[in-house]
Amino acid sequence: FLNTKMTDNASEKASSVRSSDMTASVLDAVDILGEGALVLAVKEYGKSYYGSVFEQMLESTKWITLRSGHCVEFEPEDPIFTRKYEIPKTSYATSKECVGCRGNLKGKEYRICKFCGKPACKDCAPRERIFPLSTDKSRGRICEVCDKKFFFKEISTYYCEQVTKLEEVLNQNDKMAQ
Repeated sequence: FLNTKMTDNASEKASSVRSSDMTASVLDAVDILGEGALVLAVKEYGKSYYGSVFEQMLESTKWITLRSGHCVEFEPEDPIFTRKYEIPKTSYATSKECVGCRGNLKGKEYRICKFCGKPACKDCAPRERIFPLSTDKSRGRICEVCDKKFFFKEISTYYCEQVTKLEEVLNQNDKMAQ
């Protein structure tokens, strides 16, 4: 469960997020809020208000910023999240531009992301990941773009679960107070 330890300016941070542009990314909001301020915001401003604000932020968030500064669209229903095995070779992209840094790959050694099928330079595809629906723990090379999408989906799912848990606690407290 969330750590409820508060920083000195947690209320100030919570206020700045409430009044901020709703198109800000969830990761930016989590970074601004911190876990303690998230608890404060839910307690202070009510579960239905903050829960709906968080849901609106999730729905309105469409972009993830990469190390290179480029932005990619986040789609919660992206097929990478339901891969059992690597993407078929017939689906590999023929581009000679790195999916992460957008550098030119002509004449350079590159890798193919086994999740999206796009080429990436060594720096933008440095690791492997287990395919989400793999029953035998099959792994594949993953580009920075797909890796960030997985991270984004995991962190947004985590914070949605935390808001739900906080709502349950607040509902129980409301029932006990009556």
